[in-house]
Amino acid sequence: MATPVDEEFCKQEANKMDERCSCYNVIERDCETETEIPGCKEALEYVNSVLDIIPETRGPHKAVARLELMERLYCPGRVCVGVNKYKPPIMDDLRKTAPCGFNLDMCVQNTKIDTALDVDVNTECKINENFIGTDPWELDFSEEEEEDIARLEEERKERLEIKRLEIEEMREAREEARKTNMAYMIIGIILLVLIVVGIVLR
Repeated sequence: MATPVDEEFCKQEANKMDERCSCYNVIERDCETETEIPGCKEALEYVNSVLDIIPETRGPHKAVARLELMERLYCPGRVCVGVNKYKPPIMDDLRKTAPCGFNLDMCVQNTKIDTALDVDVNTECKINENFIGTDPWELDFSEEEEEDIARLEEERKERLEIKRLEIEEMREAREEARKTNMAYMIIGIILLVLIVVGIVLR
């Protein structure tokens, strides 16, 4: 007869590697120090995959995003999915204070204009990453649904890759614009010098 999985079972150090305690682990244990235990490992992989597409900035963008994601370690994948997993009672409070369905809106821009006359500058950026959208502990996937789960995970990875490429394209466009403005400025300086020299030599 299988050992029943409850709070007493999961809080024992000897049982933290039991997959049935993955939900308990992300809620009651410290995933930052125990990164490889069931639940923490899968949840942190998701958090890092999202943080990887946020560029480094001087502002607190990444820190704020990480804080929001770390509050929802019980959401990704199948960390808290399944009738055989122990789900701490605090789950009900988490559903209200840190719901899985939320949009992570991150806007990172660096617009620099060296020289411009009569130019309208309109900038817009938007990154929406819907963290999970549903309450995973209410789901119970059957074996027949494994293909759908894998497909959804692949689609999520594709969305993250597209966003990463978009950010890279924006960075390259800004760099190209900077070089163009620099070239115009150099040409302007050269023309000004030639004009001054021409005036002096008259």
